[in-house]
Order: sequence, then structure tokens, then C-alpha cells
Amino acid sequence: ARLFAAHGLRPALAPNIVPIAAFPFRLREMPQPRLLWLRQMEPRYRPHDALAIFARVQAQHPAATLTMAGGGSLLAELKQAAAQQKLGGVAFTGHLQPAQIPAAYAAADLFLNTSAIDNLPLTLIEAAASGLAIVSTDAGAIPDLIDHGQNGLLAPVGDIEALAGHCLSLLAEPEQARTLSLAGRDLAQRFAWPRIAPLLAAAYGLM
Repeated sequence: ARLFAAHGLRPALAPNIVPIAAFPFRLREMPQPRLLWLRQMEPRYRPHDALAIFARVQAQHPAATLTMAGGGSLLAELKQAAAQQKLGGVAFTGHLQPAQIPAAYAAADLFLNTSAIDNLPLTLIEAAASGLAIVSTDAGAIPDLIDHGQNGLLAPVGDIEALAGHCLSLLAEPEQARTLSLAGRDLAQRFAWPRIAPLLAAAYGLM
């Protein structure tokens, strides 16, 4: 939208629709070190960063787990890297069918996004709808979705220490995780059909 505006154009914005009811909300009041990373395992999403971040979390929380969900060209390489680094507690699910995704969110307490290039990822909205506390890079339009300190925690792309620090702070400060969890549900409601339908109708001149 900003790019169009720079050229004197006024686009009508209609966000993606997320079926909020498909992602049962659970308030994360006392988050456990159960991390979820859910994207395609491709270079632009920097999945190796997730392993590096998890290593730092597990150093302080030995029982921590990381579920890496998704397929992609780096899957075999990531499995090998986790084994070489002797990272216990890392599970690779491979590609998940849509019906399997809500359960992946339900089983985790922290959602980790490490992408270098992004728009408004549906995974962040789904994680927010499910009540996970979100830790993400500030790639692309993500700061238009995640307000740092309000409904998630952001750090620069590739800043392993900052991203790991955010994960650790949420585990050390349950009240912060609770605040983000509640705010995330409110965020997700912005992408529900009752909120998006009027925007689409207005954009197409139906109102």
C-alpha cells in the first residue's frame, strides 16, 4: 500500500480472511518451553535460525521442545544439523495438512517466526488466534501486524540473541506472555469474516 501511495495511487486494503473458529484459543498464563516454528523450510524463512535460537533456550530450559512443521528443500539439511548439534527435543513433522495445523498450535506455547522476507503471514495470525505468545523477526510488513510489546515481540532479521532473549523473557515473565496471548486473540479477530466482509464490499462498490 505504501508503494502504491508513493505513486499517487490509493489502493483499497482488504486483508486475508482467517477462519478464527478453526483455531481454539488457549490463554498462555504459565507458558512452558514448547516452541513451534511453522513455515516452508526454504532459505527466505531462515529455518536454521530457529535451531540456533532453540539451542539458547534449551541451554536454560533443558526440557524445552521445538516442533518444526513444514516441508521444503532444507528439511533434510535441518534434520542433519539438529543431529550434529545434539539438539534433543526437536521434532520435524514434515508437511502438515490443514486439518492437522490447529493441533500443532494447541500443543505449543511460544510461536517462533524467523523469516527474512515476508508480507502478512497467515501463520502469525493463526498463532495469535490460538493464543500463542509470538516472537518474530521484523521482516517486510510484519510490523504492520505485530506491535512490538503489545501483541508480540520483534527483533531484526538474523538477530539470534535478541530472538532467543525474547523467548527466554516470556518464559521468565508469565504475565508478559499472558498479555501477549490475550492481545493476540484480539489481533486475530481483525481477520475474521465479519470484519473483512464490509471491507471487501466497499472495495467492490457493493455498499
